[in-house]
Amino acid sequence: MIWVIPMSGKGTRTQELDEFKPFIKIKGHKILSWFISSIKHLIKNEDSFVLITTEYFANKFNFEKECKKIFKEHQLNNEINFIINKETPTGASTTVYSAKKIINKKIPVMVIFPDQYIDFILPEIVDNSAYMGIYVQLGNKSGFIEIQNGLIVNFIEKINISNLASSGFYLVSSGKDLIFAFEEQFKNNETLNGEFYVGPAFKYLFNKLKVYPIPVLAKYDLGNCKDIAYFYSKNISCL
Repeated sequence: MIWVIPMSGKGTRTQELDEFKPFIKIKGHKILSWFISSIKHLIKNEDSFVLITTEYFANKFNFEKECKKIFKEHQLNNEINFIINKETPTGASTTVYSAKKIINKKIPVMVIFPDQYIDFILPEIVDNSAYMGIYVQLGNKSGFIEIQNGLIVNFIEKINISNLASSGFYLVSSGKDLIFAFEEQFKNNETLNGEFYVGPAFKYLFNKLKVYPIPVLAKYDLGNCKDIAYFYSKNISCL
């Protein structure tokens, strides 16, 4: 499986803490390290990673060296591919799409955002399938899903059509299908506030694949100052 971790956003909700959100420190460890700590039990030796950021962040924050250091601290020796974009992409879909040459294959691809501390159980991945992590969300700050007969059949960003929200990871049994979804999304110019989000791209997979929900066992959001402060108060170990 290929794990794709987008890190190109400007992190407007955490600017008061630091300019580059994945490298904000909590209890002496970067957010990216906390994230890796939470998912490392799911990572197999044969898995590879694609880490994506911008040229600005890569140069200013010594991105490649620091990421390699974090993986080494967690005793992960997986292959890491770095994608460095000149400019900030117009949303997460275009960020992930910049890795097309690596992920456009008939192997599973996981797109997962690092501004969270999360735990879930990976399913046995079957052909012609996709998966979306879900959790209960009573507000309207996430993308929300509709489930029928055990399958996800609808996804709407920032509109509460249910109390089940996307938890920030998306798994497709074939990277080729993920690329197909993005290209359909781009062709139809389906944006929100000028950005292409990953969740809405899945609407192009609902009639093509079976899309299953993956319940999240634990999740701490690390995408804004309030949630970071709350996480800071928890007695959780990073390494």
